[in-house]
Amino acid sequence: MSISKKDSLEERRIRLRGHQGPLVLVGPLFALLTPEPSAEGLVVAVDGGAAFLREQQILSIGDGDSLGSLDLDVLLSPAKDHSDLFYALEELGASARDLRALGFWGGRQDHQFLALADFYQYAQRTQSRIEVARPALPPLLVLPPGPQRFTHHGPFSLLSFLPQQLSLAGACQYPVKDLRISGPSSRLLSNEARGEVSVEGQAALVVFRELAP
Repeated sequence: MSISKKDSLEERRIRLRGHQGPLVLVGPLFALLTPEPSAEGLVVAVDGGAAFLREQQILSIGDGDSLGSLDLDVLLSPAKDHSDLFYALEELGASARDLRALGFWGGRQDHQFLALADFYQYAQRTQSRIEVARPALPPLLVLPPGPQRFTHHGPFSLLSFLPQQLSLAGACQYPVKDLRISGPSSRLLSNEARGEVSVEGQAALVVFRELAP
């Protein structure tokens, strides 16, 4: 899908917020994903991610610290209060949708963890489901509150940044019913999936799907 840069920034922002089809966020670590993943739908590039999938980009945003000489549609101040990713997610609006995030995992662990926190807050606030690609590993999932399903064959763990009550059922080794946790909990580590798993939480959840040994 080719995006016309002849449209004004405001026109593209309106189109982005009203878009109901596939939406992809591309970050500066996109080149770590091999083979290079395809990206169906509109692309929002975050800082250095603007160097990739340029024909599909509807918007690029960042402070330019990982970009080099490429221009950005929205140039942020390096002295901003939040990450480039946070502001990119704000551009999407509050509508629930399915997102793919490519190029946000790997590199510095502090950046990686804070990107995950940004995705978690967005899923919690908007009811969006987010798939985050990881080099050489299955994508992790950020699931919104409420009943959700995922499929996996192998080890997995769940992470919550918030206190909540949750249930886990289906094709998993350790189901739980109405488990109350105060935040991140080792009770949700090292489960085993054998197909479709259902989970229902009062708050968002991160699913780390790992390779089978």
